[in-house]
Amino acid sequence: MASINTESPLRATTETLDAIQCPTCNGSGKLSGLFYRNIECDHCDAVGYVQLMTGQWLDSYSATRIEKAREQEEVIRKQKALQAARERKNTGTPDNWILKNNLRLD
Repeated sequence: MASINTESPLRATTETLDAIQCPTCNGSGKLSGLFYRNIECDHCDAVGYVQLMTGQWLDSYSATRIEKAREQEEVIRKQKALQAARERKNTGTPDNWILKNNLRLD
């Protein structure tokens, strides 16, 4: 079975860009507005990260790199969840056993 890389692409990207999470939105890029509407954070320009030294938002190239790293992390998270589901053993009664490939593996 293939092993999944456990290194965080987002952490590696932010370290190479010298970026930190935005203190205003806590890295989400969005703020809770009036009547529960999410609005984009003005401090980080909706990226979620700012420059370490100056505290200003990142340029568009760096923002794109962070977005790609976030997408890679999401894919890795989903792969880990699928792998954990595959490795989970059938427990309980036969009524709630997991069906694998449309076959009951009793």
